[in-house]
Amino acid sequence: MGNCQVAEAAAAAAVELPGGRVRRLYWPTPAAELMRSNPGHYVALVVAAAAAAANSDRLCGPGDGGGAKATRVKLLKPKDMLLLGHSYKLITFQG
Repeated sequence: MGNCQVAEAAAAAAVELPGGRVRRLYWPTPAAELMRSNPGHYVALVVAAAAAAANSDRLCGPGDGGGAKATRVKLLKPKDMLLLGHSYKLITFQG
């Protein structure tokens, strides 16, 4: 019997809930469902990108490393679907 962690991660959408817990969704789910169960929160798609790629006008010398990472978030509309294989985060808003 093998270890199928990689296949499981690709077959689920990971949602970071308030308090740092992670919930995995194994089917496409509308963002509105998570917003209803977590009032006062928006759902955001989390995209990680290398800072050097995100900021191409930055001067990089040899041995610079370029190890810095940038994280971008995109707020979803309630009708948007959470897709398998992506990472999401619930973000609070002030009213």
